[in-house]
Amino acid sequence: MVRSFTTQLQGWLPLQRKASLLMYTMWMTTIGLFALGNAVAFGLSAALWSSKTISIGTVYMIFYYTELLRRPIDQIRTQIQDLQKAGASIARISELQAIQPTLTDGAGPPLPAGALPVAFDQVHFHYDDDERVLNDVSFTLRPGRILGLLGRTGSGKTTIARLLLRLYDPAAGAVRLGDHDLRTAQIADLRRRVGIVTQDVQLFHATIRDNLTFFNRTIPDGRIVAALEELGLGVWLAKLPAGLDTELEGDSSLSAGEAQLLAFTRLFLADPGLVILDEASSRITSPGSARN
Repeated sequence: MVRSFTTQLQGWLPLQRKASLLMYTMWMTTIGLFALGNAVAFGLSAALWSSKTISIGTVYMIFYYTELLRRPIDQIRTQIQDLQKAGASIARISELQAIQPTLTDGAGPPLPAGALPVAFDQVHFHYDDDERVLNDVSFTLRPGRILGLLGRTGSGKTTIARLLLRLYDPAAGAVRLGDHDLRTAQIADLRRRVGIVTQDVQLFHATIRDNLTFFNRTIPDGRIVAALEELGLGVWLAKLPAGLDTELEGDSSLSAGEAQLLAFTRLFLADPGLVILDEASSRITSPGSARN
């Protein structure tokens, strides 16, 4: 991991130097031009004032008009830098869009309704060329049961969650939901049937209803309110001026506990067959945190 990070930094260093050199070159060029312009203005004004051609007030006006050119030129320089950043960003986005996924969509039958059993069968996994994160992992989880995974940082807990969502395929072995190997399942069906709540919560600048339903208008308000009340957010919702139509400004207007419980509500509304909580309760300090 450290070796990979060092290699990336060594690759970025010359690019950073080149970008910084271009930025400072443009900045120094602007400063040099204005220094030269001020020198010419002072020299010309001094010569004309010495010959009694202009007054001292005109000398000031020449210098003042010269200084007025500084702001628009500085703005042009800043806009050129922003344009360069935008061009680099567009190029990076194009590169990302050109990347083809290595995971192929399965053509198997849909996953069964209801709670889903989980089975890891001699699973091995590693990221790229790094050392193995999972080595011969096998376990089963019956439908409706709860399994807690404990371990130090980097022991593979989040990796197991990613394999269940099929963000990656195992290097060896199989991950199954029911009788279905995840490599044969349709990815869209899998993502509908498996729900996850992570430690980080992403909320939109939108109404509470849209944040909880992901803009799905088919979910009735009664079901949303019932889910909020089940999670202890009923009193909190009743205090809001517009109820479910209250606009959220991301998660900046909520406490950590409130944001986390809204993420749980999303999961309840999706009604998945398998629920994954990846340190999802770390932001909830007490049962009343959502109302404090």
